[in-house]
Amino acid sequence: MITAHSIHLGLHRVLLDEAPSADEYRNPNSDFEVEYLSYYTKAVATSRKRRPIPADHVAARVISDAIDGVIHNAARRGAVADPAIQGEFIRLISLYLADEGEVIAARQAR
Repeated sequence: MITAHSIHLGLHRVLLDEAPSADEYRNPNSDFEVEYLSYYTKAVATSRKRRPIPADHVAARVISDAIDGVIHNAARRGAVADPAIQGEFIRLISLYLADEGEVIAARQAR
């Protein structure tokens, strides 16, 4: 995602802010959206070392939106190549995908 958005930064800014998007891509039940989120669902389950469960579909939406938001805003600001942004972005995803047992233990420790 970072590499794709690092090419032609000015064009990405225009496309993100000015170009109309097709209604098909706004439809959460479109074939594209269902297939796109299925990759995230598999990634969530794989990172948690198990088969996908229903909660992974929600996690897939959350991480997809987080990734889109960070990448698109970094592209708008011309900061996609910033190593500090990339490092924090990786940290965000890594922490989100951490083993649920670790997350639960961390919450209980508070």
